[in-house]
Amino acid sequence: MEIFGTLDLGDAEGNCIDQALSAISEMLQIDPSTLEFKDEPRSWKEAKGSADAKCWEEGYHDKLKSLKEMGVYKLIPRSDVPQGHKIRKGMPIFRIKHDEMGKAI
Repeated sequence: MEIFGTLDLGDAEGNCIDQALSAISEMLQIDPSTLEFKDEPRSWKEAKGSADAKCWEEGYHDKLKSLKEMGVYKLIPRSDVPQGHKIRKGMPIFRIKHDEMGKAI
């Protein structure tokens, strides 16, 4: 395909995978953010019930710790939330990270 001829597969910063995914999603008109893999849980309940529950929990706590250390959020008691303000809720999104060979890490 012509679109792959424009990729710089020798990118020293490892951007070739991103370029390839971008080219494929553009060519097939697919939004990569909507892709799901069968090994990735869709909820906290699924994560805790999986064979990798311990890894998911460790990753979740590591991410929260990192976000707190960077000052992304600050926990406050519900009683300190000003009247008329809403508490923002979030939920984890589970993604398996892969090395450059596509192996789950």
